Amino acid sequence: MKKTGWFAIFVVLLLGGTYYFEFYKTAKEEQQKSEEAKIVAFPSDQIHQVEIENKSGKALLKRDVDGWKLEQPVQDWADNQFTEDFIKGLAEEKSIETATEGSAINWSLYGLDKDVSRVVFTNQQGKSLAVTVSAKKNFEGNAFLRRGDENKVLVGSSQWIARSQKAPLEFRDKRFFRGKIGAVEKIAVKSEKDDFELANTDNKWVSRKSPELKLDQNKVREILTSLNEARALDFLEKLPPSTVKAKILLKLKDKEWSAEIRQGKDKDKSYYAQVSEPAFILKMDPGQMGRFTEMTLGSLRDHKEPFDFPNLQVREIEIHSKLKKMSLVKVKDEWQVKGDDKAKIDQEAVRNFIFHLSDSAVTEYLDKSEGGAMKGADHQILLKDEKQKTLFELSWGPEIKKKGPTGERTLVLAQSNLFKDVFGLDPSVIESWGLLNLRVADQNKENAKKDHP
Repeated sequence: MKKTGWFAIFVVLLLGGTYYFEFYKTAKEEQQKSEEAKIVAFPSDQIHQVEIENKSGKALLKRDVDGWKLEQPVQDWADNQFTEDFIKGLAEEKSIETATEGSAINWSLYGLDKDVSRVVFTNQQGKSLAVTVSAKKNFEGNAFLRRGDENKVLVGSSQWIARSQKAPLEFRDKRFFRGKIGAVEKIAVKSEKDDFELANTDNKWVSRKSPELKLDQNKVREILTSLNEARALDFLEKLPPSTVKAKILLKLKDKEWSAEIRQGKDKDKSYYAQVSEPAFILKMDPGQMGRFTEMTLGSLRDHKEPFDFPNLQVREIEIHSKLKKMSLVKVKDEWQVKGDDKAKIDQEAVRNFIFHLSDSAVTEYLDKSEGGAMKGADHQILLKDEKQKTLFELSWGPEIKKKGPTGERTLVLAQSNLFKDVFGLDPSVIESWGLLNLRVADQNKENAKKDHP
């Protein structure tokens, strides 16, 4: 073989050796050091039991095919996400350094002799590892730890102190409703203001008593979501003196679930819930329960229904009000004053008017007694398509004063051809239409544009 060939082979071997010793071997050593620095030797997905013992008590959790279960101090479902985060957070922690080691360690100096917290991890093969956590911190706020029976004081992050001091209640499933919201077929609510029942028919929620009402499907689904997201503050053995504020009944495919929401007679007016499955007495957050005590069927209605017209089909606009009397027609892509094609129209203002009008929503649906005050309309909007067919007709006029949770407010009575009942609009809704902007463009401005394009 020629010298150049041997030289090429030598260079390849040299480069390969350099890569191995300087890169690959170094990377492997770093990876090994990283694994050795882990305080818990088990990967989080292999941990099937965890025991936490501290001044708050002892919690024992076990994992099965359905998730985590709390075995002590009570047998109940565990908060699966909370438990997973707890275990994963500690299983990935690494030792920062070794504070001291040897057979002559003064454990009390590091707070590892008494008043400690203890976390025991057990993997699926039955191997256990205990980590003792001191309540003391070093000057950087990090924790002193002892792993198993090692004669070594490790320094770990402050996460060990925060997590190891969790109370058993924090691991418990505190959901108000633990069922699957997708399996709910019927909802019945009896609040202080209404009593109604909803049914899921062909994947659409409808009122059992008034199926003709158009409901906002998202708002109905929000009821179920909020029941699932509401969390208990505490579990009680006995129901305190209280009065019923609302009742909720859910019919699922295979069972029924019910809850009675009550308000205590104590000074802070605490909220409680008595649920049927599992049978618990819960102390609840008032902010989560308040919406159910005042819920009405009207609050679930589709507030956009009276304004649901096809805005892209509008070709003619008639406005009769104290603010303006105008008739506009769309010729090709330009809006013109009907009968006066030379008048200059603010095209953007007309487009904004149609958009904001179609995007409007009812502020409040009213009782028939409240809507009776609308005996005549001072203002009217009429929208037509290219065949002169009426797409939308809206009348509004008198105002009423109505008391609400935050005080008295003004509502403008209105009615459209898309909805039979009178409803209330906040004055700001009408202002958003920009009726004052629908004017013939200032001729001086038009001339200025021509002079200075």
